[in-house]
Amino acid sequence: MEIIALAKRLVSGLKERRFSGNYKYESDLEEEVYSIFRKIIKAELHLKGDKKLNDIIITHGKEEPEKERWTATKGWQDVIIAGCRNTSDIVIKLPGRPIDQDSPKHCNTIAVQLKYAKNRITGAIQTIVGQCLIASLRHSTVIGIVLSKKKIEAHEKERITNLADRLEKYHKVFLIVRDI
Repeated sequence: MEIIALAKRLVSGLKERRFSGNYKYESDLEEEVYSIFRKIIKAELHLKGDKKLNDIIITHGKEEPEKERWTATKGWQDVIIAGCRNTSDIVIKLPGRPIDQDSPKHCNTIAVQLKYAKNRITGAIQTIVGQCLIASLRHSTVIGIVLSKKKIEAHEKERITNLADRLEKYHKVFLIVRDI
């Protein structure tokens, strides 16, 4: 499976999903998205068990092995801008494809950025777009997700759709902005 096809399948799965909205912290959203992605990736890549899956989809994690895997990705997933690291919330790497840590861009990785907007979504969208564009300097495709606690009005949805279309067309960034 090609990385862009997998990214589109993950985006489709998120758009179809009803989110719990039970988030105290953004890490709660990350756990839910991580769980959704694991199911989709396992099915799409026809994986049995979780061992290979743990090397394909990597997040901050809570347990020591997860944290160690996360730390090991920093060399190839981080983008350094003006001396500051930009690290994605979730990173996905297709199996069996090597990572050249010296390469400026990886052709087999997906970066995922997450935001949970409790109030107005404008700032969350601006932040996520910036993070996604930075991540696109390193990764072949990026998924940005903003979940809003408040209802998104129709006129806002139209603007968001136009923005999402441009990001996908010109930058291979898939932007999902939804209310819960």
